[in-house]
Amino acid sequence: MERGNLVLKQQIVKKYRLYVFEKKALGRYVFLDQFIVISVGEEIQEDSRGIERRVFLYELSRLES
Repeated sequence: MERGNLVLKQQIVKKYRLYVFEKKALGRYVFLDQFIVISVGEEIQEDSRGIERRVFLYELSRLES
């Protein structure tokens, strides 16, 4: 695990806030809210070409305002 995935995993211990955005269109994003990471797991999934790859799955919890 490295870079962005490692930072998300470390967030479980460090408890800093994640600011989550959803991409709606090219150059257009919508702010969803602030979250924390509850857990992280991994599994094998196929990519868009049908090639298997390892992916990390994060369970997030929305912070109350």
